[in-house]
Amino acid sequence: MKLVRIRLFESLDAFTKMFLNDKMQTLKMREGDNVTKHIHNFRSLLKQLSVVGALVSNDEVILSLMKSLPFSFHYLISSMQRVPNLTLQSLVTNLLQDEILMKASTCLIVHQVYMLEKDILTYIKSRH
Repeated sequence: MKLVRIRLFESLDAFTKMFLNDKMQTLKMREGDNVTKHIHNFRSLLKQLSVVGALVSNDEVILSLMKSLPFSFHYLISSMQRVPNLTLQSLVTNLLQDEILMKASTCLIVHQVYMLEKDILTYIKSRH
């Protein structure tokens, strides 16, 4: 009976490892989602994999995170793939910095559109 229970738990562990690994491989961040939240979800999966004893290489972790990102991170991913000895921490740092830059450029564009609309309205009013 004890041997049957051990094999059952081994089967459950193997299934859990496979399920979590598949979940990590298929995790996707949608365009416009929060990078910090996505990284938190990704790290949560890594922790769960660690708890069940799954061994995941550094390269596999980095590639899975890169693969999970939307197209707007294409240029960052391309440049990061050329970095020798890339670590998860340096990838995460660059992702967070890139998100800040994207938000700042979006704010700048919105401000420029607002100023342009204001100038157009002023011009139209001055013509009447």
